Amino acid sequence: MSANIAIVSAAANLLAALLKKQADSDSAKEAGAAPAAAPEPVPVSLPGRHLLGQFSTRNESFFKHILEIDALVHHYVARPSVRKPLCFLISAPPGSGKSFLVKQLLARKASGGTSVPFLELNVANASSPAELDPVWSFVRTMEANRITPCVFFDEIDVKVGDRYILKDLIMPMYDGAVFYQGAKLSLGPVIFVFAGSKLFEPPEGDNPLAETGTSEKKMSPTQFSVSFDRWRVAKEKRIRAIGTQPSQQARKSRAGDASGASEIENVPKIRDFLDRIDRCIVFPDPDVMFDGMTADVKELENVDLVLGMIHMHFPHIIAVEPAAAWALAKPLIGASSKRAAERLVFTSSPSATATVLKFSDIPPDARTLISSEERSRYDKTFSGKTFKAE
Repeated sequence: MSANIAIVSAAANLLAALLKKQADSDSAKEAGAAPAAAPEPVPVSLPGRHLLGQFSTRNESFFKHILEIDALVHHYVARPSVRKPLCFLISAPPGSGKSFLVKQLLARKASGGTSVPFLELNVANASSPAELDPVWSFVRTMEANRITPCVFFDEIDVKVGDRYILKDLIMPMYDGAVFYQGAKLSLGPVIFVFAGSKLFEPPEGDNPLAETGTSEKKMSPTQFSVSFDRWRVAKEKRIRAIGTQPSQQARKSRAGDASGASEIENVPKIRDFLDRIDRCIVFPDPDVMFDGMTADVKELENVDLVLGMIHMHFPHIIAVEPAAAWALAKPLIGASSKRAAERLVFTSSPSATATVLKFSDIPPDARTLISSEERSRYDKTFSGKTFKAE
C-alpha cells in the first residue's frame, strides 16, 4: 500500500513539476512578446441628423418638406392610372446637391415598390432642342414596360443654341405627349424634375419674406431665427410670380440687376412653364438662420456632409478623425455650393488598406484650414473617438 502511495505521490509531483515548467515557459513567452495592439475605437455617429437615403440635413422643417415630396413621388408611382406627368421645380444655387437629392428620392423603395428609373439631361450640354428626342424615346420605352420613370433636367434655365427650351416642354408637361416625326405620341406616366439656378433664384439681396414684414436673419447668435416653412412658402410664391406683369422680381430687382430682371420677364413661355409645375422643392439659404439651426448646428451639418462625401469617394473608409472632418468641412461655412469641400475630400490620400481617414491623409490646403489650437481642442473634446463615415 505504501509503495502504491509513493508511486502516486511521485507521479503527482512529476505532473506538478511539468505543469510549473509549462507555466514558466508561457510566462517567459508573454514577457518577451510585443504587447497586443489596442483595438481601434468604434466610430460614432453624430446624433441629431435626419436622413433620407444618404441625403442628410439637420433642418427639421426642411426634412419634413423633403418627406412630403418623397411621399408624393411614391404615391404617384403607385397610382393605377394617371393622365399627366408629375412636375417638380428645384430652386437652388449650383452645387447645392439638387441631383443628389433627386437620386436619393428615386432610389428609395416605397412599401412593396421598386426604385424609379432615372435619366439625367444637363441642358447646358445640349446643342439643339432635337436632343430632347432620346428623352422622349426613353420615357416611351419605360411606358411600354409599365414602368414610371423620372427625367431630371438640370440647368433648365440656360439657352440651347440661341433660345430657351421651355416652350418645347409645355406639351409633355401637361398633356403627357410629344410630336415626334409628325405624329403625336403619348408618353405615359412620368416624373419630370427641373432644376435651375439662374432664372428661378431671386437676385442676391432679394428677400422672400419682405412682403410679410419679416426680415431674413443672417447667421448670428444674437439674432432671432426664421421659420423655414414661412420662408419656403414665400419663396415659392415669388418663383411662381416670375413673368407676371409686373412681377415681384422686376419691381424689387436692384438697379444693377435690371437687365437680368428684363431677361426673366421676356423668356418665352415662362408663365406656361411655371403654371405646369406641381410642386417646388426649395433648399434652405445657407446665409439665413432658420429655427433650430444655430451656428453650432450648422457646423455639425457641414461635418455630416463631409462624412457622406468620404463614404461615397472612399468606400473602404469606415471612420474619420474629428480634426480631419472639421478641416474638410470648413469650406462649407456660409457656402451655397458643396464643390470646394468635395474637391478636398476627393484629393485626400488614405492608403488602400486603411479604415480610418486621418488628419495627415487630407490635402495640405485642408490641414491649414484649422489652427493647431483647434486641432488640439477637437482631439481633447472627442478623446480618441472617430466619426463614422456614412
